[in-house]
Amino acid sequence: MFQTNDRQLLSTLDPRNLELTLMPTEQCNFRCSYCYEDFSIGKMSPRVQAALKRLIVNRIEGLNHLSFQWFGGEPLAAKSLVYELSAFAQKLCMDHGVGFGGALTTNGYLLDMPTIRKLFELGQRAYQISLDGLGEAHDRTRKLASGAGTFERIWANLKMLRNSNLAVSVLLRVHLTPENSQSVIALSGALREEFLHDSRFSVLLKPIENLGGPNSANIASLSKAGRTELLGKINRVLYRGSPPASLTKTAFKEVCYASRPNSFVIRADGRVQKCSVALSDAHNTVGNLADDGSIQLDRSLMGKWMRGYETGEPRDLSCPAQYFPQTDKAEKFIPVVQVL
Repeated sequence: MFQTNDRQLLSTLDPRNLELTLMPTEQCNFRCSYCYEDFSIGKMSPRVQAALKRLIVNRIEGLNHLSFQWFGGEPLAAKSLVYELSAFAQKLCMDHGVGFGGALTTNGYLLDMPTIRKLFELGQRAYQISLDGLGEAHDRTRKLASGAGTFERIWANLKMLRNSNLAVSVLLRVHLTPENSQSVIALSGALREEFLHDSRFSVLLKPIENLGGPNSANIASLSKAGRTELLGKINRVLYRGSPPASLTKTAFKEVCYASRPNSFVIRADGRVQKCSVALSDAHNTVGNLADDGSIQLDRSLMGKWMRGYETGEPRDLSCPAQYFPQTDKAEKFIPVVQVL
């Protein structure tokens, strides 16, 4: 059950907080069997990089906090750009007394200790890393573009991170499919033994969904009953039969970043979107990043993404893309929408 409250909603409307999901490259060193991306766009161009810096400069005076969420493709395939933009934003925020931080959604393959330490220095201290099972099971679905496996290197990188004393957070996203059920149960035992004694690590169990893209015809998802059964088995292994309270009590669910008025995805080609999943949906592009750092937002589309603040519907707040309205009937302008 979805719950929210007035304080939670108001915090997501604060214009002094800006969250930018940045795609420094839309290329990837992996070719996952269920990926919805088409890798048609490469590295962020110098023009878009310069415009992004101007956007931050334009907004800095009115901010309390700036957050970067790195996405791709694989963001660490453009590691130098992640470093450069993070360093630019970090200094600007320090000069203006603005809080700054960031996180990366990464496959973990390029996440060696020099990279982790450099990102830590730049305030990028949280990671989401996906695993599809142990060893061969993972390697069947999360492989390099060359076809080679990736599990052993990712696992070694995670252990190096665990053995460090850096104050980071790591969300291990375990993907569930009809084919990998036994392996993810075994993986869960390994995660419990290797990582869950460390408060910096947590696990998110995520059944694979068909999100479209070039692999759409070959993606199989668990049935509702199969999903419930597998989640129960995994949780019993992860937590030795005693799941934490957050899994057993009705929790307050976050308002999706795509619903929030001050959260934007900056594509490598300069398109400004709301959702990092529905990349090819025409409704997703709400503006374009101009050379002077401004964005002229489409108010009608922004209103649709933010409609949960008006309707109060849990599904509209938690995933506005899932039931996106297809008509323009009786749309109201939501005043918080701004031209950046």
